[in-house]
Amino acid sequence: MCLDSNQSLEDYLPAAKQELITMPKLWNKCIEKVRELYELLPREAFLI
Repeated sequence: MCLDSNQSLEDYLPAAKQELITMPKLWNKCIEKVRELYELLPREAFLI
């Protein structure tokens, strides 16, 4: 997402705030998926 030359910072801020709110949620989902996969793998896979 980048600033348009005819777009003021005030126009951009709400979108930026929205992204700051949604990004952590996406990260949490991603981390949960990784944990699930980790749980499914046999322990031996990590004893390298």
